[in-house]
Amino acid sequence: MFIAKFINDNAGRCKLQSFTLRLILGLVFVYAGYAKLRQPWYVFAGMIDNYGVVPPSVSEVIARTLPSLEILLGLALLTGVCRKI
Repeated sequence: MFIAKFINDNAGRCKLQSFTLRLILGLVFVYAGYAKLRQPWYVFAGMIDNYGVVPPSVSEVIARTLPSLEILLGLALLTGVCRKI
Protein backbone atom coordinates (compact mmCIF):
# COMPACT_ATOMS: atom_id res chain seq x y z
CA MET A 1 0.00 0.00 0.00
CA PHE A 2 2.73 2.46 0.97
CA ILE A 3 4.82 1.61 -2.10
CA ALA A 4 1.89 2.17 -4.49
CA LYS A 5 1.18 5.58 -2.90
CA PHE A 6 4.86 6.53 -3.11
CA ILE A 7 5.05 5.55 -6.80
CA ASN A 8 1.90 7.54 -7.65
CA ASP A 9 3.12 10.63 -5.77
CA ASN A 10 6.53 10.39 -7.38
CA ALA A 11 5.04 10.08 -10.89
CA GLY A 12 3.03 13.27 -10.41
CA ARG A 13 6.09 15.11 -9.14
CA CYS A 14 8.12 13.89 -12.12
CA LYS A 15 5.48 15.20 -14.53
CA LEU A 16 5.52 18.59 -12.83
CA GLN A 17 9.32 18.76 -12.96
CA SER A 18 9.32 17.74 -16.62
CA PHE A 19 6.75 20.42 -17.47
CA THR A 20 8.68 23.08 -15.55
CA LEU A 21 11.96 22.15 -17.24
CA ARG A 22 10.31 22.19 -20.68
CA LEU A 23 8.83 25.60 -19.96
CA ILE A 24 12.12 27.11 -18.80
CA LEU A 25 14.18 25.63 -21.64
CA GLY A 26 11.56 26.62 -24.21
CA LEU A 27 11.61 30.23 -23.01
CA VAL A 28 15.42 30.29 -23.02
CA PHE A 29 15.58 29.00 -26.60
CA VAL A 30 12.92 31.42 -27.86
CA TYR A 31 14.62 34.36 -26.16
CA ALA A 32 18.09 33.37 -27.45
CA GLY A 33 16.81 33.00 -31.01
CA TYR A 34 14.93 36.29 -30.84
CA ALA A 35 17.98 38.12 -29.48
CA LYS A 36 20.08 36.80 -32.37
CA LEU A 37 17.46 37.76 -34.96
CA ARG A 38 17.35 41.35 -33.70
CA GLN A 39 20.92 42.00 -34.83
CA PRO A 40 22.23 41.66 -38.38
CA TRP A 41 23.30 38.13 -39.25
CA TYR A 42 26.88 39.17 -40.10
CA VAL A 43 27.44 40.36 -36.51
CA PHE A 44 26.54 36.90 -35.22
CA ALA A 45 28.65 35.33 -37.98
CA GLY A 46 31.60 37.39 -36.77
CA MET A 47 31.07 36.13 -33.23
CA ILE A 48 31.02 32.54 -34.45
CA ASP A 49 34.09 33.16 -36.59
CA ASN A 50 36.00 34.56 -33.61
CA TYR A 51 35.93 31.11 -32.00
CA GLY A 52 37.92 29.75 -34.96
CA VAL A 53 36.19 26.38 -34.87
CA VAL A 54 34.52 26.50 -38.28
CA PRO A 55 35.49 28.21 -41.55
CA PRO A 56 33.96 31.64 -42.30
CA SER A 57 31.65 30.20 -44.96
CA VAL A 58 30.20 27.75 -42.45
CA SER A 59 29.83 30.43 -39.78
CA GLU A 60 27.70 32.42 -42.24
CA VAL A 61 25.34 29.47 -42.73
CA ILE A 62 25.17 28.89 -38.98
CA ALA A 63 24.47 32.57 -38.31
CA ARG A 64 21.60 32.57 -40.81
CA THR A 65 19.94 29.33 -39.65
CA LEU A 66 20.63 28.91 -35.92
CA PRO A 67 18.30 31.67 -34.62
CA SER A 68 15.33 30.26 -36.52
CA LEU A 69 16.10 26.74 -35.33
CA GLU A 70 16.37 27.95 -31.74
CA ILE A 71 12.96 29.61 -31.95
CA LEU A 72 11.40 26.52 -33.53
CA LEU A 73 12.90 24.26 -30.87
CA GLY A 74 11.75 26.60 -28.12
CA LEU A 75 8.21 26.67 -29.49
CA ALA A 76 8.23 22.88 -29.78
CA LEU A 77 9.26 22.61 -26.14
CA LEU A 78 6.62 25.12 -25.04
CA THR A 79 3.81 23.42 -26.95
CA GLY A 80 4.87 19.89 -26.04
CA VAL A 81 5.39 18.62 -29.58
CA CYS A 82 7.12 15.19 -29.63
CA ARG A 83 7.15 14.80 -25.84
CA LYS A 84 7.30 11.03 -26.04
CA ILE A 85 10.36 9.90 -27.94
